[in-house]
Amino acid sequence: MSVADDKKVAESYRGEGIAYLKQGNYEEAITAFQSALKSLDGKKEGMQKDIRYYLATAEYQAGILDNALNTCNDILDMETDKDAYFLRGQIYLAQDDYDNAKSDFQKAVDKSEDYEDFLNVYRAYREKDMKADGEEYLEEALKIEARDEQDEYDRGIFYYYLEDFENDKEELIHSMNNGNPDAALLLGKVYVAMG
Repeated sequence: MSVADDKKVAESYRGEGIAYLKQGNYEEAITAFQSALKSLDGKKEGMQKDIRYYLATAEYQAGILDNALNTCNDILDMETDKDAYFLRGQIYLAQDDYDNAKSDFQKAVDKSEDYEDFLNVYRAYREKDMKADGEEYLEEALKIEARDEQDEYDRGIFYYYLEDFENDKEELIHSMNNGNPDAALLLGKVYVAMG
């Protein structure tokens, strides 16, 4: 389907924007997402939120931080959304607004039992050379009880980043014994780190 078709114009522009975003062509992505929003004409709130999230991501990647911040605010005006809080936290972090970044990151992980949410916050801080701030989120995530071998593996990653190799070893052995082959590779790194 092309953008020239009369049907599903917003979806076509959205798809075009995603393609540009994946190629790293952020200016073209922004233009496509803005066209998608215009063609929605205020309809389909779920689709608006989705397109705005991609738009904010493209604006953030392009370094147009004030616009990205405004787009995230638009999303959060529509609905509380952990992904929008996380992205807005990244934007605040890029602007060296550490208090607002921390507030939004906390909102992104509040009531979350998804280890990936906590890991994303840690990585955002680590990329900013603020590893100690990110480690707080890893420690918070470790309070969540593991449900399966993937959770045990994720916990192993957290312990690895925290350099708590004894607990790391236990989690990874559990994960490996429960059938997660990725745990063996990380366990090898743990043994190397332990000497």
